[in-house]
Amino acid sequence: MNQDSTKLHAPAWVKLISLLLLVAAFMLAAWVVVQYMDKNRHDWILVAISLAQIALTGIVFLLIYFFSERDHSTASLRKMSDKFISEEVKRSLEKIELHFVNNQCPQIEVDKNWTGIFGKNIQIRCGDYLAYLWVGINVNKIWCIYTFEDFTNGQDPSGDQLRNKLKATLDGAEQTGYHVNITYLCPSEQNQLKGAFSVWATIADKEHPHMLSNAHRRLFFANDIAMMTHSMLNTAYREHVFPSLEHRPKPL
Repeated sequence: MNQDSTKLHAPAWVKLISLLLLVAAFMLAAWVVVQYMDKNRHDWILVAISLAQIALTGIVFLLIYFFSERDHSTASLRKMSDKFISEEVKRSLEKIELHFVNNQCPQIEVDKNWTGIFGKNIQIRCGDYLAYLWVGINVNKIWCIYTFEDFTNGQDPSGDQLRNKLKATLDGAEQTGYHVNITYLCPSEQNQLKGAFSVWATIADKEHPHMLSNAHRRLFFANDIAMMTHSMLNTAYREHVFPSLEHRPKPL
């Protein structure tokens, strides 16, 4: 059986009533067995035992179904998306090493509230160093967004110079299936914001469309995001490209 297949979703009240009926059937069968045990009514006892076996099998099936992560209601998918970003990606990011601060691991803080429709901002801090990352997941498609200061003073809105500086990281991401895009964020005199570059890396898990219910795939992508972030931040620092603190990464 395909481990990624989804099960039919049933409302909570249907599941509860089904469980109560099965428990009632099991208790009735047990009562019949006790009542007719001394009356030599083997026909009733056999029927009751069969009913008890069926009810017990149904109870076990329902309990497995209740605790299965493949029960894909919209609410459960949102909870799994939140857990993926807030817990699994966070744990992987906590293991990256920043070479420019003596290979220390950063402190990671994930915003409690969603930014945009399906993503969250993540703060990466190590001593005086601070960077932000936006991670979004829409069922089986993942977005990672980084923002960097405009070191060209508006002379290269195409982002070619940034792409050259981050070539090793971006090429590696594209080779593993990510689509990378660099967008120039224009300065705003009204909001007193300097220009910046927004680096997007997106990937869809085409082989496992139900990746949120697959622990192996969740761990793979959480580690993959952390590895890309590790390379992105270390390479950028070596090239004197620094995270933009004015422009928090987010969907445009």
